[in-house]
Amino acid sequence: MAGFVPAIYVFGRPRAKDVDPRSLSRLRGRAEVGALPQNSTMIKVTKIKHLGGHRLHATFSDGTAGEHDFSVLVAEAGPMGEPLRDPKYFARVFLEDGAPTWPNSFDMDPEWLRREIEATGGLARDAVP
Repeated sequence: MAGFVPAIYVFGRPRAKDVDPRSLSRLRGRAEVGALPQNSTMIKVTKIKHLGGHRLHATFSDGTAGEHDFSVLVAEAGPMGEPLRDPKYFARVFLEDGAPTWPNSFDMDPEWLRREIEATGGLARDAVP
C-alpha cells in the first residue's frame, strides 16, 4: 500500500478514539490550526432578488446588501452553469441553506458573493433595491 496516507494525517485532527484523555489537559486553551475563531460567524444570504438579466440583489446575515452582475461568470461557467445563461432560468434563483441556488443544484458561496460585491464598492448596510 505505497502512498496510502491515513485520514488522521490528511486532516490533521485525531479521531476521538485515537486521543489519550490525559493529553487533553495540555491542549486546552490552544487554538487548533485551521479552526474558526470563537467569534467567527458564517455569512449567509437572507434575501435574494432577481433584478433582470444576470443581476441579483443579495442581503446578507450581517446586515449588508448589494447587487452583483453574473454575466461574466455565467458566460465562463461549465456544464452546471450552462442553463444559467438563459436569463429566464437564471431568474429561478432561490435560497437553500443561505446560498443562492438554481434548480439544477448550481449554487454560489455566500461569502464569495459578499466579497465580490464588496470589491466593486457595492456593499452597503441595510440597502434595499
